[in-house]
Amino acid sequence: MNKKYDPLLHEDDYDSLMDMQSEVMEWWYEMYDELEPVFLWENGCPNFHEEYGQRQPSLAFLPYHGETPPKGVVLVSAGGGFTYKSHHEGNCVAARFAQDGYLGAVLDYRVRPYTQYDILNDVRRAVRLLKSLAPSYGYPKDNIALLGFSAGGQVSLLGGTHFDDGNPNSPDPVERFSSRPGAVVSCYSSISWTLFAPDKNMDELGSISSFEDRLFFSSEHNLSADTPPIFIWTSRQDLVLDPRFSLNLAIRLYEHNLPFELHVYDEGAHGIGLADDTNILKEYSSHHLNTWVSLCSEWLDEKFSR
Repeated sequence: MNKKYDPLLHEDDYDSLMDMQSEVMEWWYEMYDELEPVFLWENGCPNFHEEYGQRQPSLAFLPYHGETPPKGVVLVSAGGGFTYKSHHEGNCVAARFAQDGYLGAVLDYRVRPYTQYDILNDVRRAVRLLKSLAPSYGYPKDNIALLGFSAGGQVSLLGGTHFDDGNPNSPDPVERFSSRPGAVVSCYSSISWTLFAPDKNMDELGSISSFEDRLFFSSEHNLSADTPPIFIWTSRQDLVLDPRFSLNLAIRLYEHNLPFELHVYDEGAHGIGLADDTNILKEYSSHHLNTWVSLCSEWLDEKFSR
């Protein structure tokens, strides 16, 4: 078995990873297949390995029933530790933002044993594809928000910190578009590979085991004057991902004089999604936690109206 993709993944770990992914991803695709996915690369994505047992990366739109054209797109990336994707952080989230006049979409990005570089390519390509499809769906092409939970939040932040202007000479028309999103929404995300016990959970790092790579994939170290506005929310009682990840990102954004909004709820478990009846952790759902959605939607309205 060729394990060059992940130098920290042992053979027995690989087998157990494949077994767990297969079971959990069945739940994901039962949800995702209610939609009509669009492959990110029409002719197959780069560095795709059929032996990993995953599908080609894609995105899918939720039905839009608004009487006016969509104000923009909210592209949702579910969490799952880069190992799977949580179904309660997918379609239902995109559908909720569709109620507020946005075209909701879900990103089916690649997970381990693919590398962080592959995942970054997926989210970049997704933004380009959404910009290319803007005339067909009627939304402003620059009003694209990347919204993600936990690991999916880091995927969204990667898209918001490692974008480019596109290649105007590419034979692929999608590649001619910029990959810069108009906004990023970070929901209880890890954000950094260097903060708060950086040697902990090394097996989760996989292909980013070098310190240089860990800096590259830590969003707080990759801010620039062109970084899009970022909405951040987390809870003080998150026992999985230290809320200081979010606090530190907010401090870095402040130091760079970049636009952001931060909400730290006092209570709330990790993985609560919308914090309503769609949440698998129903005992942690609450009306107060669910206010993050309306706060975020209002924030997007403000940013996209400028």
